[in-house]
Amino acid sequence: VLTGHLQEEKFSANDDSSGCASVLEIGRALTRLIRDGKISAPRRNIRLWWVTEISSERQYFADHPEAHRSMMVNINQDMVGANQGQDVLRTQNMTRVPFSNFHFLNDVAESVLEFVVEGNRNNLSVIQAGFQGLYPRPILSRLGTRHRYHAEIIPVHLNSDHMTFSEAPIGVPGITFTNWPDNYIHTSDDDLWNVDPTQLQRNAVAVAMIGYTIAGADQESFGRIAAEVAGRAQQRLGTDYRLALAWISESAEVYPQSLFQVQEAVKRERLAVDSLREIAESDDQEKLIRGLMAQLSESGKNLEDGLFQYFETRWGMVPSLPD
Repeated sequence: VLTGHLQEEKFSANDDSSGCASVLEIGRALTRLIRDGKISAPRRNIRLWWVTEISSERQYFADHPEAHRSMMVNINQDMVGANQGQDVLRTQNMTRVPFSNFHFLNDVAESVLEFVVEGNRNNLSVIQAGFQGLYPRPILSRLGTRHRYHAEIIPVHLNSDHMTFSEAPIGVPGITFTNWPDNYIHTSDDDLWNVDPTQLQRNAVAVAMIGYTIAGADQESFGRIAAEVAGRAQQRLGTDYRLALAWISESAEVYPQSLFQVQEAVKRERLAVDSLREIAESDDQEKLIRGLMAQLSESGKNLEDGLFQYFETRWGMVPSLPD
């Protein structure tokens, strides 16, 4: 389900006319590509919702209490046209899925966003590798700027339509594209002069790629998606392990919290791997999921052992846990 909200005040070019226009353009573009035979029709529906922010979804779910069971993910667009040259702080943020409901949506979305970001910025490493153009894989609107794509992946926040999907009792994994900070939000300066067609196009491309990948997930793409989930799981576990070690290095009193950090991280990643069952179709794919689950359990045990050994070395004693 792709969402954008319509109800903002008179001046709402970015918040959220940009999101509403992008939802419409994604629907038009995908329909045209399918009709022209350039891409295949996705195996699952892509629903386009234009709503009153938050309240529309809550009313819909109240009126249709079983509807969420047929929904896989939500991708929300709330402020996706910001001209980043108007304010150096403006950043296109994309949230992660809440840890309590972790899902492979997170890894598909991060992979796509990183692809678009790296394709639309430049640095000396790229030049030294032999690339001479403006950007490696430019997405540029003819009437837009040539600014880089300044986008970041951030933890979940609950300030837009995606929250109504993520929150209990609905529990549909949701993310949002929301630029922030924005000095023009809810002011008369949130007008068309402040919208950049280039950034609008980049965000539309990213959302379309994420939505189409998930809607079209099949036997062929399952392995690639599973590889993203498994690989990024290990990266995230590494971050949690680093944090846990840093806490232990500062205090012998925080061993229980450090251990809890690692244990909960493993539970989080198991949720993401388990969500792959929503697109698994064969015994071999189910076997792969079980294998990835076992790998995570082994990784968790190794990290716990590492914390124990580090504590022993750092403090010269065996850690203890409260009863």
